[in-house]
Amino acid sequence: MDERVSSRPVWLSHFDVAEAFEALRSDQCRAVLRALDGGGGRLQLAELADAVLARDWGAPAGPAGAEDTVRRRTLIDLHHTTLPKLDGHDVVSYDPDSTVVTLTSAGESLLPLVEHVDHAETRR
Repeated sequence: MDERVSSRPVWLSHFDVAEAFEALRSDQCRAVLRALDGGGGRLQLAELADAVLARDWGAPAGPAGAEDTVRRRTLIDLHHTTLPKLDGHDVVSYDPDSTVVTLTSAGESLLPLVEHVDHAETRR
């Protein structure tokens, strides 16, 4: 009998492999998870947009750090595309009325995978 212990990743208890990679396919989706992880698991949409822009621009990117149009586009993209997608996969909970974004336990389980993807991309 083989006594090796299988170390099944926690995220597999929430997602199948295809679903997990679909949720993390875009840079912006991964940036959202990193920002929520660094922000205590809960951010307002505007704070989240600033964190995503900071990753893209390499510096704090509020209205003074990025053109208003870039910030506005980021807010619109998060609100209409990225957050509904992640909410649909139960990675985040997004309330469009209050604009509060919360990392779910399923989303937390994906953080090691985000780290792995980021590491792989930096090695290219």
